[in-house]
Amino acid sequence: MKFLNALGFLTIIKIPQRFYLKDGEFSRTLPYFPVIGLVVGLISCLFFTAASFVFPLILIIILLVGFEIIITGGLHMDGIADMFDGRFSGEKDKTRILEIMKKGDTGVFGVLILIFTIILKVGFYYFLAVILIYPLQKSVISAGQATEGWLAGNWLAGNWFAGSSGFGVAGLLAFLLIAAFTPCFGRLSMLYLFGEYKPAQPGKSLASAFMNEKNTKIFTVSSIYLSIIFAALNIFLLSILAFSLSSSDSGQTSATLNGIILFSKNFGAFIAGSQYGSIMMIILIAVKSALVILLSFIFVIIAGKFFTRRIGGISGDILGGISVLAEIVFIILNYLSIRFL
Repeated sequence: MKFLNALGFLTIIKIPQRFYLKDGEFSRTLPYFPVIGLVVGLISCLFFTAASFVFPLILIIILLVGFEIIITGGLHMDGIADMFDGRFSGEKDKTRILEIMKKGDTGVFGVLILIFTIILKVGFYYFLAVILIYPLQKSVISAGQATEGWLAGNWLAGNWFAGSSGFGVAGLLAFLLIAAFTPCFGRLSMLYLFGEYKPAQPGKSLASAFMNEKNTKIFTVSSIYLSIIFAALNIFLLSILAFSLSSSDSGQTSATLNGIILFSKNFGAFIAGSQYGSIMMIILIAVKSALVILLSFIFVIIAGKFFTRRIGGISGDILGGISVLAEIVFIILNYLSIRFL
């Protein structure tokens, strides 16, 4: 029942009224917030995979981001718009800032951050897909059509999934893993905020209904087991992809294929020249995963302090807004770790 209430609150899925929790019991749904994020991510991954048989990659990514917004009812997008309108309104009075955030209309800063958010999410999802799923285009590469750059091959036209090769499945799964855990880490940021801050308007805001003395413990436990699961799967899939690219590579730096680099050139050359290259490759991937998780948490801590400073606590808009920002940072960090480390 707690899972269903969390599902009904965070998505557009309606649950029967007989399952509704009573007032004062909403905090019991918090452990399921990251789980609901993972469910949203997995459904989005199924959508991505199905669409990949029909549409070109760039269109699939746009549809993927739109699908995530629709399935959550745009709840958090509304939050980030209101959060930026309030924070950058120029007002210093707490009451006035909260009034701006509660207004039904969206201001200039809200509109700009919505556009910027969608562009960033589409762009970095696309770049990740190019890096991780590019080996699927084995037929394109062998035909000599692949060139360096983000528009290599025929990524903008046709059914790119049809040319998949055996080892390329690891790259696809690595991308889907990131896509699945992105909403999960976004909802995990909410647990941190619930545990660290008090409501800006006690008893008046939606955040008040979820306050509980156990919130910090819930965040700690959830962050540990979710981080371990993500890191373990990420290490496994990227290791398979790296070994596959290395074994298919002839005359190039280890783990490099037609300009698509899983490791930076310096690290790649160092790993290739070492007798312990395989072990070092796995260790480096583990370090990358740990850095992504750690920096994601650090960002949430900083964002929490920045956006709550003037109003003295959290609100529903702050929770949703930081959740969206946490998702974007998580995607960007995964891209940077794969592309440049």
